Amino acid sequence: MIKLDETTTIFDVCGKLNVSLVMFLSCRKFVTFSEDEVWEALTSQAREDKTLAGPATVQQIVKSWVTKDRLPVVTVTRDYQDNSACVEQVGV
Repeated sequence: MIKLDETTTIFDVCGKLNVSLVMFLSCRKFVTFSEDEVWEALTSQAREDKTLAGPATVQQIVKSWVTKDRLPVVTVTRDYQDNSACVEQVGV
C-alpha cells in the first residue's frame, strides 16, 4: 500500500524513488549488483520516506506488474476528512 496525504503526491513518491535509484547506481557504478538489490534499495527508501506501508515490498508490487500480460487492478480511496488517499493494488 502506498500512503498519500495532503503533502505527498504520487509524483513525490516517484521522484523520491528516482533519487534513490540514482544514488544506488552511483554507489555501484563499477560493481555488479543483482535485481533484488535494486528492489531492496527502493523498498528501504520508500519505508524511510513513509510512503510504503505494510509488509509489501517494491519488488512484490513491480513484479506483479512486469511479469503479467495484463495491467493490475489499482484502487485509490480518498479520505476527504483528513485530506489523504490510499493506493492499493489487488493481487492478480
